[in-house]
Amino acid sequence: MYANQKGSVAIIAAAGVLLILGVVGLAVDLGHLYVVKSELHRAADAGAMAGVRSLFPYPVSSATLPLTPNCTAALSQGQAICQANLVEKEAAVVASLQTGFWDWSGNCFNSGCSTEPFTNAVTITVRRENIPLTVMGVFGFGPVSLQATATAVMDWVGKMEPGQSFVLMIGKKHVQTGDMYIYLNPAPIDGGGWYAKAPQGVDNSTIKGYLNDPSTAPGLKQGDMVNLNNGDWGDVLQIIKSSWIGKTVWVPVVDTEQFNQSGPVIGFTSATIREVGTQGGNKYIKITANPMQEVPESKAGPGGGPYGLLGAPRLAQ
Repeated sequence: MYANQKGSVAIIAAAGVLLILGVVGLAVDLGHLYVVKSELHRAADAGAMAGVRSLFPYPVSSATLPLTPNCTAALSQGQAICQANLVEKEAAVVASLQTGFWDWSGNCFNSGCSTEPFTNAVTITVRRENIPLTVMGVFGFGPVSLQATATAVMDWVGKMEPGQSFVLMIGKKHVQTGDMYIYLNPAPIDGGGWYAKAPQGVDNSTIKGYLNDPSTAPGLKQGDMVNLNNGDWGDVLQIIKSSWIGKTVWVPVVDTEQFNQSGPVIGFTSATIREVGTQGGNKYIKITANPMQEVPESKAGPGGGPYGLLGAPRLAQ
């Protein structure tokens, strides 16, 4: 009877050892697979971000509109940077690499290379094949394969956070036309004017408040309705003349030449304020429309029209 008990204990002990080895082995191998998965994600993210940045010239200020996406450079740079981020000390296998259009409304990727809609995204999938299992392999498990996918987007600005947009707005036809005069009331040419986000009215007090405390300027996004005005308020012009000459600002764009009505924001552009003056009895603000500019991710959101202001690259998924 005693011998039988010892045999039972030995069987239980052996089973316990196997169970412990299995748990330890699972932990070791899962830890290894977690590291590999992290390295795959890092390689995919780096490749997608580098690829989408290569769709546009660098720096973007060297480019002008209309712009054609450089899909060849995006694919080449995306693969090179992805494979420079090693997985288990080796270059990962690029299973898929595409340029295309990221649709923010549907959160989906459509492959291709075009100017309409403008190609704004790169997606990449990387794999690591036949990863051996160190401990569990002894028990007949493995090898396994893992993959990671990343999509990065660099898109025209379609949203400005509060305090980022200047108090002026210009018409679509004047985007990237170099030096231009925003004539105020009475205006021989309505190239631009003041705005306030509807239903806020546009008046001297509102615009002066935005200028004195830019953080109070409303956030705007494509499609928002704004009220427009081209009043020649003297104290507003004096603030611009004393504090804003020579500064580069981000301004919304509307598709209108009439600045005493309402209309939707269609995008954003960049301009430098040059002077405030009077010509032929008309007060004006002279600006220089800048070719292209890149805006930090924290200050702007994507999804706007191609008017020269680009958001920094970001991961979409």
